[in-house]
Amino acid sequence: LMHKNKQYYNISEVSKILNLKEHVIRHWDSVDPKTNKLRIEGLSIRTKGGTRYFNQTHIKKLSNIKNILFEEGKHNYSLDLVNKIMSSKKLYKNFVDLTFDYVGSGLVSNGFLNGFEIAGSDNVFYPASAKIINEKVRVYSKKVKMPKRVRYGWKNYFDATLFNSEGLPASSFQTE
Repeated sequence: LMHKNKQYYNISEVSKILNLKEHVIRHWDSVDPKTNKLRIEGLSIRTKGGTRYFNQTHIKKLSNIKNILFEEGKHNYSLDLVNKIMSSKKLYKNFVDLTFDYVGSGLVSNGFLNGFEIAGSDNVFYPASAKIINEKVRVYSKKVKMPKRVRYGWKNYFDATLFNSEGLPASSFQTE
């Protein structure tokens, strides 16, 4: 368990605190070879030699990730998890507001929100604009006047642009 006066923990100690295998922590804290970026930012401090050290903020972030991905003892891969993350949609005349669960400390983007599409009752999807407003994502397009459905990341490959504040990307989803 964590000690009140201890500032940094090694990966073995964090593994025991969180009951996570070390290789899982290493994976979350590693560089994605496709993007050449860290999978999740801010999970550890590294020495020049590459040794990882974790403070209490890092451990809390890892614990939140674990709680989301390993709820009830099973691993929730993205399509299973998305049903739990997206909690509601509210339709308006010209836009849709999406509300999400498990957003950690909030929603963020890495610049512009890309990858959203919107459809009306004809189920024809058009590229859409999106913005974060008070922990909701508002999705809209001039081509769709009475929106019914939204999807995000509905491609074979896309760069995630919607994240929670802890750095976990939203996975692909489609509303019904």
